[in-house]
Amino acid sequence: MNEVPYISNIWRDSKLDWKILSYPQENSCLAFQDNRCVLSAGKGIGGSSVIGGMTYLRGNKEDYDNWQKDYAFEGWSWADVFPYFLSSEDFKEVRDPDFSSSFHRSGGPIPVEYQKHDPVFVKPFLESIQLRGYSIGDYNGENQLKFNRIQFVKSKGRRVSIKKAYTDQAKTRPNLHILTFSHVTRVLFDTNRRAVGVEYLKENKLYRALAINEIILSAGALRTPQLLLLSGIGHPDDLNRTSIQMLAELPGVGQNFQDHVYSMIHFSVNSSETMTPSRVNLPSHYSTFIHEGKGPLTSAGEVGHGFLQSKSLKATNSSTKVPDLKLTYYALSPMSFQEEDYWKSALGFKRSVWNKYFKPYSKEETTSMTIGLMKPKSRGFLTIRTDNPLDEPIVNVNYFSHPEDTHVMMEGIKAATLVGQSHPFFKFRPVLNPNHFPGCESFEIWTDDYIRCYMKQYTIKGDNYVGTARMGNETDPFSVVDSRLKVLGGVSSLRIVDASVIPDIPSGDVFAAVVMVAERAADFIKADYPLTT
Repeated sequence: MNEVPYISNIWRDSKLDWKILSYPQENSCLAFQDNRCVLSAGKGIGGSSVIGGMTYLRGNKEDYDNWQKDYAFEGWSWADVFPYFLSSEDFKEVRDPDFSSSFHRSGGPIPVEYQKHDPVFVKPFLESIQLRGYSIGDYNGENQLKFNRIQFVKSKGRRVSIKKAYTDQAKTRPNLHILTFSHVTRVLFDTNRRAVGVEYLKENKLYRALAINEIILSAGALRTPQLLLLSGIGHPDDLNRTSIQMLAELPGVGQNFQDHVYSMIHFSVNSSETMTPSRVNLPSHYSTFIHEGKGPLTSAGEVGHGFLQSKSLKATNSSTKVPDLKLTYYALSPMSFQEEDYWKSALGFKRSVWNKYFKPYSKEETTSMTIGLMKPKSRGFLTIRTDNPLDEPIVNVNYFSHPEDTHVMMEGIKAATLVGQSHPFFKFRPVLNPNHFPGCESFEIWTDDYIRCYMKQYTIKGDNYVGTARMGNETDPFSVVDSRLKVLGGVSSLRIVDASVIPDIPSGDVFAAVVMVAERAADFIKADYPLTT
């Protein structure tokens, strides 16, 4: 059932989601219980691709060129990584006249297709985008500063996870053994600090798995640094609070946490074609989905999205083509769903906030726009609570801790309100929610002060966590892995292959970038351990 995009959000409140609560915040997540955002991360085979948003975005050429320039390591420029994006992709179709054919290919393991269902709002959304001076085109092409329908990691409208794209193709190989319901507790080292195995729990029993060549950690940006710390690798201050013996001093472990932070605005509209469950969850639509791979169940309500630059970015770097904002329009909103307990559980809204701001609109037709920071300046950190591997890590997301992020988000919210109320939408009579968001009653609605308050209350985590075991130059004390993804600090035979190694977050959802990292790592490993006959 997790292949059905329309009901994809339910998996973020299931056993497939780690649902780690952030550390209580002062500048964000204030509308949520205990001022904590709920950080989703996939628990099943395939990781977060099992529960994530399925959007296919590579980011920007400059993102990768800047990795090398800013962190002084080689081999990860756009020229180096672009072939890996292409080789992994299986682009299914062309649906826009500005499609950049030289930036896509077919035949790879990751299927990419445009959305299979276009809500009635697609045309006015794209017309509004053009009316506001933005461009339509292929944002995975030459110029990322484009808007369009959405490119997804799907096949015939169905979710395709890493498990389906890669693991299922290899599951019959005799050299692959997959252990499920197993929890790795630490990496094992010999007296020379060489990684020789892992310890793991299964059915409340402790086991060990040993390796001939090396250990590869792929637990994600939240769990990989936790495993490093549990294994004695990290900052002394983090380990001194526990009984864990220091093995290697790497102060960058758990630092440099980054995410695409979002906020969301809502419109009441005069339309009987919003994507409410009563309209979408119908037997006829399930039949169309199963037999044709089409219809509204292939969508989670997305209309279209795209990228733009804030005025502050243009003023400070007029030559850059990197966007710092992303806008996405949806043909529904949280108010479209009557299961208010789900939203309080999955996202963690305070009951008082839900009852005051969302519930009064539960029977109205509503749409939404999300506004995302693509290049946040704020940095968080992660550490361990205790030496118990079953305890959740402490994750201080620190959203909006950098004042520039607040300023850029304000610009994005203003841009979104203009797009959502532009002339092409007039036939739907869009009305921006006129009620004060709880906690912001002292400010005049939709003024700068109100918007600043609004975003800090109504903060949406992006679930694109990166950077907590970042790649870098060996002379940089905050680097955790080298350019071949091997852990530094004097340990050997340990490599990290997941989003934690990404030093700066790309300007787009990170799924495609993580696949690229894994494909590159596969080549590194094959070069280091060539097959012999």
